[in-house]
Amino acid sequence: MNEQPPPKRRSVIATVLLTLIIAAVIVADVVMAAKDDIIELDRPVATTIRAQEQMLTLAQVGDGGIWARLRGWVMDLPVRPLETAADAYRRALPAAGGSDAGRAVALHARRAVVLSALGQVTEARAELAATAALSSAGAVTAAVVAHALAVPGDDAGERPSPDDLEKALAALAIPGVPPAGWTADQIRIGFARRAGSPAELAAARAAEADRTGRLVARADGLTLVEVAIGAAALLVLVVVRMRRQRLFPPLADAALPTPWTPGEAYAVSVRGLAPAMAAAGVLSGVLAALGLDGTGLAFLVAAAVILPVLRRGLLAPRGLRWAPTFGLRPRTRWRTVLASALLLVAVQLLLGWSTDVVGLRLGRQSPWTERLAEPLFTGNAFECLSMLGAMVVGAPLLEETAFRGILYGTLRTRLGIWPSALVSAVLFALAHGYSGIGTLTIFLGALLWTLVYERTRSLLPSILDHAANNALAAVSDLLLR
Repeated sequence: MNEQPPPKRRSVIATVLLTLIIAAVIVADVVMAAKDDIIELDRPVATTIRAQEQMLTLAQVGDGGIWARLRGWVMDLPVRPLETAADAYRRALPAAGGSDAGRAVALHARRAVVLSALGQVTEARAELAATAALSSAGAVTAAVVAHALAVPGDDAGERPSPDDLEKALAALAIPGVPPAGWTADQIRIGFARRAGSPAELAAARAAEADRTGRLVARADGLTLVEVAIGAAALLVLVVVRMRRQRLFPPLADAALPTPWTPGEAYAVSVRGLAPAMAAAGVLSGVLAALGLDGTGLAFLVAAAVILPVLRRGLLAPRGLRWAPTFGLRPRTRWRTVLASALLLVAVQLLLGWSTDVVGLRLGRQSPWTERLAEPLFTGNAFECLSMLGAMVVGAPLLEETAFRGILYGTLRTRLGIWPSALVSAVLFALAHGYSGIGTLTIFLGALLWTLVYERTRSLLPSILDHAANNALAAVSDLLLR
């Protein structure tokens, strides 16, 4: 009989229903993503202020030389930091509503300082007027800022006292935001200059130099690490060429093309993705109710749900094991695997820097919110550790297995190498939901990982590279805390 048995029909119906549910969730995510990216942050005001303060501090250091540019690329600094900060503070204001005017005071006052630095006096006066209208603390803060920055028309009347200065700085230090920072430095320096006190001015400048120096030292350390990775990769490349060996040689015997059909891969993936999304959503909701950012832990839970489903649905029925199927058990020495991964990391960094340069040439730069893992930046120890686990362990294992091992391997059953690589890389880039330059960077990286997987027959180089790049990004965020 050619008629399919009922279980098969039920299986098809379940796959269709789960597909519709997943599609609805994705559409909802797209609609939410269309909103302002700052408002969608878990802690929009605190995250915005902390990010802009640190970026403004780093951006004011350097002479525009090669090392300063490298530091800027590594730390993802905006090209026009003052304009970026002014725009970010404006867009964060809707999240500062409610009965507590403290956050609005902090945003308006900081934006006034930035606008003053840009020479936009009229706009700065408007921000100070908005600050003063919010509360008595806002009025004191506006008076101090106007006096310190000598904003015309707003520094008349009684001169603010040193106590007023401390009250104003305290008003800027809302929960989640430290009292020291670029804005506080500008106010202290301006206040000391207006007081005509060389000692106070010297002390304010020394405090600014000390804070800035410590932040720059951390950023330079990360920049040095990335440069060292590039130098080590260059050394490996020289050794490989001198020995007349292949770049990215075969490392294992991954199943390419895969033994399952596209229909099987799709059905199993949908049945794994639906419960994974449900589990992650429930966990995120519970943690949000407790005042915690559950992004990292939710991703780890999703990976723990979907990977066993993929193993049971695609590998187990064929008697396949995970490691041999995806080339995770190398048949060469591990130093060859590590050398391939090191080369891959260096090429990936070069791709990232290159797309940044292209973006700058075109007047485009990825939004700062895309380059920031919020739990690492403003989260507590639990949020930081769970996000680190998701970025350095969960994402490399799940994404490389899903997009390279299964998606690309399945496409190879019907298409050639390049069409399969391009399709899988496009889907991988779109899944991350970044802007134009960010999408280009992700696409090129995914294409590189896919071609290396085809050449080496192992996911190990791409997993290690993925983990290393995410680790470097995580360190960048942690350095800005």
